[in-house]
This record gives sequence, C-alpha cells and structure tokens, in this order.
Amino acid sequence: LSRWLRDQTDRLPFIMRSRCQTFTLQAPNLAEGEVWLGQQGFGNARLSLDVSACAPLAAREFCASEQDVQFHALLESLVWCVSGKATSHEIVAIWSGFDIETLLNWMALIAEWMIQDKTGRGALGRHSESLAGQIEPLSLRQLMEHYDRLLGMKRQRGVSVNRELVLDQLQILWSFKPSGMQQAVYRR
Repeated sequence: LSRWLRDQTDRLPFIMRSRCQTFTLQAPNLAEGEVWLGQQGFGNARLSLDVSACAPLAAREFCASEQDVQFHALLESLVWCVSGKATSHEIVAIWSGFDIETLLNWMALIAEWMIQDKTGRGALGRHSESLAGQIEPLSLRQLMEHYDRLLGMKRQRGVSVNRELVLDQLQILWSFKPSGMQQAVYRR
C-alpha cells in the first residue's frame, strides 16, 4: 500500500492529500551504509551493500542470515567452474545446497558485475579478483550473451521443475564452452 501511495498520490481524494504531509527520504550513500552496518557489528558491509543495491536494511538481513558466507562460496565455485579446476559433478554438488531462485538471482547479479567490470565500473573485482581475472579474456559480447542466458533461465524457472537439469545447465553456462554446445543444452 505504501508504494502505491508514494507512486500514485494524485489518485487520492483531495481531502486526504490536503491533510497529509509529504516527506522525501533519501537512501544513505555507500559510505553511510558501511558505517551503519559496521556499527551493527557486521564486517562485510561493502559486499552486503553491493548485493542489496545499497539498501541498508536488506544488507543487514543479508549479513545477519549469513548469506554473505554463501555468496562467497558461490563466487569461489564460479572461479573453479570458469577455470576448469573442478569437475562438473563437484560444481553441481556445491550448487545443490543453494535455493535455485537465490542461485539464479545471485548469478545474474554476478554476471551484471562482470559486464560492469568490462566497462570499468563494476563490483566484481572488489569481491573476487580471481573471478575477475578468469573472465578477463572474454569479450563484452560474450558476457552479454551469458547474462541473457541467465535471464532466460530465470524466466523459465517457473516452468522447469527439474532441479538437476537446471544445475547442469548452469554449470555448462558458467564453464564458457563454445556457444553452440551451451545453446543445445539450454534449449532442452
């Protein structure tokens, strides 16, 4: 309701609007968010704020529920996947511990960071220099295609109930094999 009120105040009757006071609150900047999270006792404030789009309360929840530990595990597994240092079975075994929706959302976010790093303003290098180094040889076009495939998988998630197939598709996608092979598996 509050979002509706904020976005469509002109649809309220005049009598209601005339009795209301309007306040515009700005979201805190990154530095303020880091200080606030530090005061709350959370050490990895920058990652939390980057993952939660600088929303301090969401960042606090991210830290409090120890999702930052899971996120780091995902980053490390992506390094292994991209570099080929782990087998597909090992990668899928790691990812099977994640909720699929969370996994797809975080992977899409990491793919956004990869694209932003290519253009010189991303967060990936701050949180995983290893992964940033692994994707260095990839072109911006390859990264954009990768991101599009992840978004396609997110859209199809409501249709696909085969968890193992989704994890296998993700593993193939993140191994950055030739695109013909990726698309063949993706279209199943």
